[in-house]
Amino acid sequence: MITFFSTLFNTILATLVGGVMVFIHFFVPIPPTCLLTLHTSGADTQSVQQGTVTLSEGETLTVDWSSMNASSATVNGKADSQLSGTESYTPHATTTYTYTFNTGKNEVSCSVLVNVTPKPVVTVSVPVVTPKPVIQPPKVTPPVVVVPPVTPPVVTPPITPVPSVPLGPTTLVVWNIPLLSGGTVHAGQSVPVSYLQVTNVGKASTVITGFWITQTGSAPASRIIGLSVVDDRGKTQGSVGGSEGSSPFTGYVALASTNTHFEPGQLRLFTIKAKVSSNVSSLVGTTVTLDVTGVQSEATVDGKFPIRGTTWTIAE
Repeated sequence: MITFFSTLFNTILATLVGGVMVFIHFFVPIPPTCLLTLHTSGADTQSVQQGTVTLSEGETLTVDWSSMNASSATVNGKADSQLSGTESYTPHATTTYTYTFNTGKNEVSCSVLVNVTPKPVVTVSVPVVTPKPVIQPPKVTPPVVVVPPVTPPVVTPPITPVPSVPLGPTTLVVWNIPLLSGGTVHAGQSVPVSYLQVTNVGKASTVITGFWITQTGSAPASRIIGLSVVDDRGKTQGSVGGSEGSSPFTGYVALASTNTHFEPGQLRLFTIKAKVSSNVSSLVGTTVTLDVTGVQSEATVDGKFPIRGTTWTIAE
C-alpha cells in the first residue's frame, strides 16, 4: 500500500515494505515569482508582471524588479544579474524590457513594453518685413547775406536739426550674461530664466520684435503660462500670456514679444522672465529650463544659439 502526503514545500511518499511503513521524503522546488514596479517622470507608478507604458521622447522610465524563490536572473539579455534592483531607461524608440528568473527547471518572465511618442517638430515661420525707405533730409541752402560796406554784421547760419538714424541693414550681437543661478519656483510665481546683452554694431537703426524661446526642461511647456521681457531699467518691454489656463507655447516653442528700438552703437540688457501655472501639484520635482534659440528682427543677428537658460525646479 502506497500513500502520498503533500504540502506546498514537500512531498512524503509512504509505503509498506515487509509489513513496515517506510516514509520517503523529497523536496519540490517552489516556482519563482516576478514583479516590476514602474515609475515615470510624470510621477505615475504601477506594479505589474506584464505592462505597457507610453512616454514622450526624452522622458525617463525607472523599473524596480524583484523575485522570490529564484536562484538566477537574466535582465534584458544580461545573465547573472541581481534578483532585485533598480534601473532607469530613456528610450528613443518603442522598446521592450524583459526580466527572467529561474529556479532549476522553473522559469518566470516579466516584461514592460515602452511606447515612445516623438516630440512634435515645430516649424516657425518668420514673416518677411519690407524695410521702410530711408528718407534723406532735404538740402538746406544758406541765405545770401549782404555785408554792408562799414561794419559787417555777424551772421549765424541756420541750424538744421539732426534726425534719428533711419532704419536699415545692421548687425545685432547677442551675448549671455551668466549671473542667474536658478533654484526652486513655486506655483504661480514668475522667475528670471535668461539674462542677455544686445549691441547694435552697425550704422543703421533697427527694432527687435521678440526672442524665440524653447522649453528643454522636464515640465510640460503648457504649464508655463506667461513670458515677459524687462530691460536694465526695470521697464517691461513686452509680455505675452500670463492668464491661468492659457500658454504662449505651441508645442515647446514660444515668442517672448517686445518692441525695442536700437540706435547704432547702442547696448542694452534684457531679462526674460517666465510665469508658471498655479496648478503644479502633479509636477513637483520637474524642471523649467528656457533656452533662447533666436532673435526676431530685420537685422542680422550674431550669437551662439541656443543660449542656455537657468533651471528651476517646481515646488508647490
